[in-house]
Amino acid sequence: MYLPILLVIWLVWRALSAIHMEPKMDPTSLLTIAGIVLANIGTTIGLFVWSSNHATSLTQAHREDVRLFSQETQSILKSIADEMKDFHGRLCAIEERARSK
Repeated sequence: MYLPILLVIWLVWRALSAIHMEPKMDPTSLLTIAGIVLANIGTTIGLFVWSSNHATSLTQAHREDVRLFSQETQSILKSIADEMKDFHGRLCAIEERARSK
């Protein structure tokens, strides 16, 4: 992740060496580089924590949705079974009347 930053620093160092200038790292440059690295690390950690918390809340919401869907499905299956019993009872009554004629 920090490879591009290190690559840029190395390229600048090589460019300054190629034109025979002595590369000097003054404290301001070092503080700037340290600040960029710390900002990237802090942002990465913050986003990681946020995304893991967000994923946890989504998982809990998903579980609740699955539970509600399961309840609705069981309700539909029970009503279908009741209708089948009722239809079977009526069919048996019709057959009984047909036999007695």
